[in-house]
Amino acid sequence: MTDPGPTRLFNRDFTAYWLGIAVSAVGDALTFVAMPFLVLHLGGSGAALATVMLLASIPRFGGPILGALADRLPLRVPLLVGAAARTLLAAGVAALALHGSLPLWALYVAAPLNGLVTIFTFAAGNVVVPRLVPATRLAQANALMQSATMGAPMVGLGAGGALVAALGPAATLALAAPCLLTLAVAALVVRFPAGPGGERPSFLADLASGLRFMVGRPQLLVILAATLFSRMLALSGVPRELAQFLSINEKMVYTLIAEKGLPATKATGKWLFPRHLVEQWLERAGDRRRPGPG
Repeated sequence: MTDPGPTRLFNRDFTAYWLGIAVSAVGDALTFVAMPFLVLHLGGSGAALATVMLLASIPRFGGPILGALADRLPLRVPLLVGAAARTLLAAGVAALALHGSLPLWALYVAAPLNGLVTIFTFAAGNVVVPRLVPATRLAQANALMQSATMGAPMVGLGAGGALVAALGPAATLALAAPCLLTLAVAALVVRFPAGPGGERPSFLADLASGLRFMVGRPQLLVILAATLFSRMLALSGVPRELAQFLSINEKMVYTLIAEKGLPATKATGKWLFPRHLVEQWLERAGDRRRPGPG
């Protein structure tokens, strides 16, 4: 007797997978916010900050290879292993940072590893949804997945900024770890259906097909290259005008954001510093330093 497949949109398997993706996306956003501040907390320069974020982006170019590899494995394996690896990586870096024994070079290693495992994990997840919902509800399921992968990070970015200001980057990264772990839990709970049967092409054939797909669509390469360039440009650009206004060095600006609550917001990859809020912050800081009546 053949399995008729799912009959409802919010069945156990899709709900568990959607929740895992959504909470994990919040963890990704917390990591994205915490890592730059952690670089600066360790005394890294603007160049070190740009290097870490650039290294985190490079694995995007390995999508065809990682996708071909993930496609050879049962669906549960890359999701479980990838989520567990990202959790351990975030927890390990956070623990070393909280202990005060994290060297800056470790972030140069952790950033590309995290990017590599993330690409590998979500390359496998691309084929999951159609197998977990009825065909008639696939459009709604895809919309829900977009809300998880695009809406949840917005929540995470806002929470990440508040957490870094209140607790510091290391503690924020520690809080990202359990969020990342939820996808591993979901991978254990979801009953993944068997993939299509029949003879499959070899790994090399899958890899060649993925590379041909990218080469045949130069717009994808342009987008990837633009992402790398814009990230390097945006993250390496230190707000010199504010540093001059405050009569401090450029690196101290980020330290004041992370540790002293200097008003700042990030839009389209660039730091913005509302002048009136900065002036109010300076006045409050001056009031705290001013001695009271004797």
